[in-house]
Amino acid sequence: MPAIAPMGRSYREPGAANGNRGRSPLLRSRTFLPQRPTRYAVPSHALARETSQSGRVSPMHVLSSVYLKMLVLYSPFFVLSCFISLSRGFGPRDRKKMAWRVALAALIASVLLYLFGRYIFTLFGITADAFRIGAGSVLFISALGMAQGRSTVQSDNVQQDVTIVPLTIPITVGPGTIGALLVMGVNQEWENKLLAIAAIFLACLTLGITLYLSDKIEKILGEQGLQIVSRLMGLFVCALAAQIIMTGVRGYFIPQ
Repeated sequence: MPAIAPMGRSYREPGAANGNRGRSPLLRSRTFLPQRPTRYAVPSHALARETSQSGRVSPMHVLSSVYLKMLVLYSPFFVLSCFISLSRGFGPRDRKKMAWRVALAALIASVLLYLFGRYIFTLFGITADAFRIGAGSVLFISALGMAQGRSTVQSDNVQQDVTIVPLTIPITVGPGTIGALLVMGVNQEWENKLLAIAAIFLACLTLGITLYLSDKIEKILGEQGLQIVSRLMGLFVCALAAQIIMTGVRGYFIPQ
């Protein structure tokens, strides 16, 4: 039975003014539902981009980290003390040329070891964690001798070419440094590898400048000052070797 409108008023079905006559109550109820504001909505691709950017290590952090690590591994003041003792019979010009040759040889050896360390592991069937333990142990022994002030070279062959052996290998790029470079090159993306090579270049450049200014640094610090600085560098290398060993032990016995 149709509804009877009051006197003086015409009956209108609800929603007729909005053109909803004849629609179901469900459709009419949807028409008048308030909508949520969308001004705070963030696209999903923007969230993914922000997450990837926040979880990614910045290039400057990688560059500075590898640079400081290589500078500690090279131990420029320890190399400087050995360089001074081995180049006593050379003139100032020859010592400066020798300084840049040592830096260049260290750069070439370090880059080759860093890039091809992964293939060496594959060739000999060695895991990275096992090599971390061995290389860290060798590095710790070398750094312990450095911290105690024991020299690893003799100054007998003064007039011979000492650029490659023993100044570059094993003084600058010793067994511990070789092991650290091999470990660093494993499971690294090419972008990080390029940054690491740039950091190695800067570390070798710093080493070359230090050896180039050996006469002035020797006058400023003196023999005792060089021994003190080289022993401090040995302590830092000991700490780095302990960190490498612990990382290898954790990865070897507690695989993730």
